[in-house]
Amino acid sequence: MAMFRECPLPSGIPGKLWLHSMPGRNEDWESFSESARAAQIGGIACMTSREEIADKSPSYSEALAGAIVPCQVIEFAIPPGGVPDDAGAFSHFLESLIKILREGQGVLVHCTGGVGRTGFVAICLLHSLGLSLEDATTRVKEAGSGPETEEQLRYLSEHLSEITQP
Repeated sequence: MAMFRECPLPSGIPGKLWLHSMPGRNEDWESFSESARAAQIGGIACMTSREEIADKSPSYSEALAGAIVPCQVIEFAIPPGGVPDDAGAFSHFLESLIKILREGQGVLVHCTGGVGRTGFVAICLLHSLGLSLEDATTRVKEAGSGPETEEQLRYLSEHLSEITQP
């Protein structure tokens, strides 16, 4: 399915979590759209700014501007190698992704390369679904992503208790 990498969710969660690079960056837009529909993706968690998208994936930028993305896009820009600057807003962002997963749909998490910010957010999401930091980190690493900076690692250890578990 394109370059989507599945990251196992805790038992009892009917959706699927997919990790990926920026849509349209490493595949043509039509291939991405077909794969997203086949994977029943109900939401794309986008950690990149619109400027970064325009620079790295013009086809994705055009799809966003023309509202032709095959599902909803939930944006929460985090700078490369960075962390959220508002824990409350980030918690709300995670809750919106959890809702999609609990409805049995897929969530695709992406940054530019699909590694650092993608892994960071996936760990936070899995933790919010009840996994320990260690278990969440293991699952994300096995799917090919994970935090890339000391700042991201520090945020995980210091802030995960602030992220409420629904």
